[in-house]
Amino acid sequence: MAWPPRPSRCPIPTTEPLLVAIVRGLFAEGAMPPGSVVDAGANDGTEACVYAESSPDRVVHAVEPLKSNIAAIHRLRRAVNMSNIHPLMAGLGNASTAVIPAEEPQAQPIGPRPDAAQLRRRRRRRRLLSNTQITASSHVHPHFSVYRLDDLFAATWADERLGFAHFDLEGFELSVLQGARKTIERD
Repeated sequence: MAWPPRPSRCPIPTTEPLLVAIVRGLFAEGAMPPGSVVDAGANDGTEACVYAESSPDRVVHAVEPLKSNIAAIHRLRRAVNMSNIHPLMAGLGNASTAVIPAEEPQAQPIGPRPDAAQLRRRRRRRRLLSNTQITASSHVHPHFSVYRLDDLFAATWADERLGFAHFDLEGFELSVLQGARKTIERD
């Protein structure tokens, strides 16, 4: 890729503009190690699109747990005609499992404020829902799977190596790194 880069077919990401510019520059200079790209917490896929366009010979795994965002990534992938973007509806962590996500916050009804005991029960319920792990024998159907990067690179992506990863996981980045030790050591 020549510098300065030609105008992008991808939408300009609205978050982390400096990071995106630095990563584009590293790809343009050939300074990025060989291998696949993992964009975890890919949201609508705009950063994954930039990575895919910056290095069209690499697979870009856009990992995102929300179904609506996965649909947006698929639409973007078709719109810019980039077959090297591979959406995966999942989360990443330090254990491969399945989870039920915490409930979306509900609008609070007008009326008296809940008492302290009601607030504690609500917080406990949200915490339990957000930490629920489901086993294969469970009768509850999970909303999405959580994978360790080590497991993905050992099985599903076994013929790939990790070249670059971007984790935007709202505080769960350390957990993902703990589940990626072997891959990071290897690659």
